[in-house]
Amino acid sequence: MKVSEIKLNPANPRIIRDEKYRVLVRSVAQFPKMLDKRGIVVDRSKMILGGNQRWRAILDILKMPENELLEILQGREPEFQLWEQLREKKAVPDNWIVDGSDFTDDEIRRFVIADNVEMGEHDWDMLANQWDADELANWGVYVPGFDDYSGKNKEIDTDAMADEMILSFKFQPEQYFEVKAALEEIGETPEAALLTLLENARTQVPI
Repeated sequence: MKVSEIKLNPANPRIIRDEKYRVLVRSVAQFPKMLDKRGIVVDRSKMILGGNQRWRAILDILKMPENELLEILQGREPEFQLWEQLREKKAVPDNWIVDGSDFTDDEIRRFVIADNVEMGEHDWDMLANQWDADELANWGVYVPGFDDYSGKNKEIDTDAMADEMILSFKFQPEQYFEVKAALEEIGETPEAALLTLLENARTQVPI
């Protein structure tokens, strides 16, 4: 489908700015296959009902200088070839566009809002244990406390730190469950247990 046929929705209530938008552009560029499964929803006039920010990202990728695109793709040759073909055609695959023309006016109003509602929450422990922090950041997932405050930093601005920080550890599966069970015996929460351990270590009081 020709890019010129698709219209951004001027009444779209969701805006992504600055670094979060740059992360979105990188994500769309590196993983265009996702658009095969989660396309841009349009009405009968080809105005976007769902996916305005992803469409903005697509437009920016299509007009992006080649060297900038290569840098974002980090050597992903199949994705680079795909974007180059789309640039030449000034079009996107038809399956990236989802027909929402059967929505009534009331359903359109509801869909525009419902599509932008963020429900649920992340299990931060699971994210820390099963995914790499750099990968998550690259995919646009902000994990509180994953900011790097390690010794490689020359200076740490404590005023800029979050009110609550997350300290993560890596264990083998069998070690993970052993440590988790031990912490549950020491304190009501992992944080309380760790503080108890530290205090006892300082005072050398047996637990």
